[in-house]
Amino acid sequence: MIIKELWSDRLLYAAQALVVIATAIGLLLSWSMGQELLTHDKDTTAFNLLMTILPFIIVSLIEFTKVPLVKKIYKSAGSVSKFFLSIALLLVTLITFETLLAGLEREYVNYVDIMAELKKPIMLQLDDAKVWAVSLTFFVSTFSIFLAFTGMTLKKIKDKL
Repeated sequence: MIIKELWSDRLLYAAQALVVIATAIGLLLSWSMGQELLTHDKDTTAFNLLMTILPFIIVSLIEFTKVPLVKKIYKSAGSVSKFFLSIALLLVTLITFETLLAGLEREYVNYVDIMAELKKPIMLQLDDAKVWAVSLTFFVSTFSIFLAFTGMTLKKIKDKL
């Protein structure tokens, strides 16, 4: 019983840590895009800069809702509320997935541009890079949810004992 409680807490902490990491990635993407805009367009306005980075900042902050949503799903008594909370969790996950994928694709394009400028052969094929990017993005956007659900399941089992 103590082992399940210990692991449930550890899994929930790990889920929170992954959410913080994903949030940091989103904030770094927004900073990177802002720097890129400032580098390539010297005449950019503050509004254009804000419109470039704001979506990534918002998605980064939305990432913090994943673990609380999982906890609410587990503690919810009604099936209707569980359904709508699950839909909200799915939408948050899709938002995270799409944003991370867009960031990885952007970095791949930057890599291709740099290699073209240096006249070096590009080792990755576009299809290989897409598979890698989609796989990594799916893992990052869903693993914290998996950990949170596992932790809450262990807590629920512990509470029943």
